[in-house]
Amino acid sequence: MTTLSVEEYMLLALHASAAGEHHACMSYLQAVLQLEPDNGKAVYLLAMQHTELGLFERGLSGLKAALSLDASLETARFQLGLMLLERKRSVEAKPHFEQLTLSQDVALRVCSTAMLALTDNDPLTAQRWLRQGLELTSSNYPLVALMRRLVQKLTKDAARFSGEGGHSLLGAYRPASS
Repeated sequence: MTTLSVEEYMLLALHASAAGEHHACMSYLQAVLQLEPDNGKAVYLLAMQHTELGLFERGLSGLKAALSLDASLETARFQLGLMLLERKRSVEAKPHFEQLTLSQDVALRVCSTAMLALTDNDPLTAQRWLRQGLELTSSNYPLVALMRRLVQKLTKDAARFSGEGGHSLLGAYRPASS
């Protein structure tokens, strides 16, 4: 039996994920992890599959594990911050967003600053930062879409989006391949 390369398994996993084929995606990611147990990106993508399936605590622990393997995975850090914020764990989310305010990606930096405002229960400041982010030209289309949705939600009912409130950020940001 021919074993595929890590790169081939990763491409198959990304394709399966995009098609909503969670089982296949997870199988490919497990194959990657058999070949490279410390592959932070594969651990991150597996954590996101767990999240997609509603296994939030497993997703959280997977994101933390991915970041312990590769602290440069900014999308994983952002997802972790969003999930913690969603789970009403603002104090835990805050350092992740703070770190992302140093990102080379200007849109991610601005959006993370907005998320920090939400952790501080300041939806008006968050909305201002998100509007500023939308004025930027960014090729990070999932992040731009998230900022648009959050501005709409904050405009509609700002009180719902406090750092301890019942907002719905989870699943809002789905990168194609980070």
